Amino acid sequence: MSAKNKKVILVEDNLADVELVKISIKELEKPVELVHVGDGQELLNFLQSAQLNEIAVILLDLNMPRVSGIDVLRHMHDDPLLKKVPVVMFTTSNSKTDILKCYELGAKAFVCKPLDIFEFHYSIRSIVEFWTGINMLPAFG
Repeated sequence: MSAKNKKVILVEDNLADVELVKISIKELEKPVELVHVGDGQELLNFLQSAQLNEIAVILLDLNMPRVSGIDVLRHMHDDPLLKKVPVVMFTTSNSKTDILKCYELGAKAFVCKPLDIFEFHYSIRSIVEFWTGINMLPAFG
């Protein structure tokens, strides 16, 4: 995957958090394309026609209208191709039950959204640096 086509998919219904993520990624000054979808259903629709090998990571909120993060994970976990796409939960929940369920359904990480803006930016930059920089992803057939 060349650097110029790495996509970070943000699944988030809170527009203030979307703006913070955009700022955080822009500060990286890396060729990363941020794609925002507003809820789990929009993500599932997007994934039907997406080039999966261009997706570095999906940042998935847990509590969303229409289709929740858990339901998205369940759908992806049951699909042989989609389950290869890395998902990092980025949510306000710190529930042990939510954490366990997300890992059981294939989430690669679970990050509780920091309330402090500097910690929020640090978290996003760290996640994006890892998944678009040093991580190796499987090939999609």
